[in-house]
Amino acid sequence: MKRLIFCALLSGLPFHLAAQTYECNVTNRGAGGWIPEKIFIEFKAAEQRASVYDFFINQVHKEPIDVAPEKRGETSYELSWKVRNVKISNEGSGILSHSLILNTAANTYTMKGRLHGYDNVIRGSGTCKVLKK
Repeated sequence: MKRLIFCALLSGLPFHLAAQTYECNVTNRGAGGWIPEKIFIEFKAAEQRASVYDFFINQVHKEPIDVAPEKRGETSYELSWKVRNVKISNEGSGILSHSLILNTAANTYTMKGRLHGYDNVIRGSGTCKVLKK
């Protein structure tokens, strides 16, 4: 019963106050690799908070990591993060940085990255769908 009341209260919140969860799928990957096929983003615009989760984050942290979204426009936000100790070969690990621009109106994203110590050009883009409002 408490859960039902809680859900009813949440449904009455203004759209921009509730957290949204996006499931983002890559549609275009650059030749450099290191762009995850799927990214989950929990976005709380009113609180200026977000968390992200992908294959590389799972490899190291096993759970989403917090990021600070930076507003770029009315419906555009940049999220950046760095994952240390990502397995890059059978013998070693490295540091992988990603920067993602989320367009909440078009439900699309573009992404760039850097595998520290390598010259890879890491770029990708894709579409997102809202899983939870």
